[in-house]
Amino acid sequence: MKAASELDRRQFKRHPVKGDFFITFRPEFRRMGRVKDISKGGVGLEYTIYDDQKALENVEVDIFSAEADLHISKIPCKVAYDVRVDNYPSFDNLQVRRCGLEFAELSYQQYAAINSLVSLHTASP
Repeated sequence: MKAASELDRRQFKRHPVKGDFFITFRPEFRRMGRVKDISKGGVGLEYTIYDDQKALENVEVDIFSAEADLHISKIPCKVAYDVRVDNYPSFDNLQVRRCGLEFAELSYQQYAAINSLVSLHTASP
C-alpha cells in the first residue's frame, strides 16, 4: 500500500489501463513489465527480475501494445518508487516488483501519444 504522502505528490490521477500494454527498459531491453495504471504524468507497472540486477534510477522506456497498435518510444522517466511485491511466489532469484515512473522531458509526439493512450485505453479509477 502506498503512503498518503506518495499519493499526494501526484499531479495527475492514475487510471487502470484497459487491455494489454507493456513497457520495456532501454537500452538493453532486459526488463519488461505490464502497465498497471497510467496518467499524463506517469505510469505504474509490474515487472520481473533476477535479484542480481541493479536498481532502477533515471530510465528511458518504451510503452507498446499490439492490440492497440501503439508504440511510444524512448520515454524519459524518473523512478518514483521500485519495490518488491511479496504476494507472488518466488522462484530462486526471480522476483516481481512494482514500479512507479514519472515522465520527464517529453517530446510533443510522446506527450500526444500518452494523452491518447490515457483518453482511449483507460478505465475510471
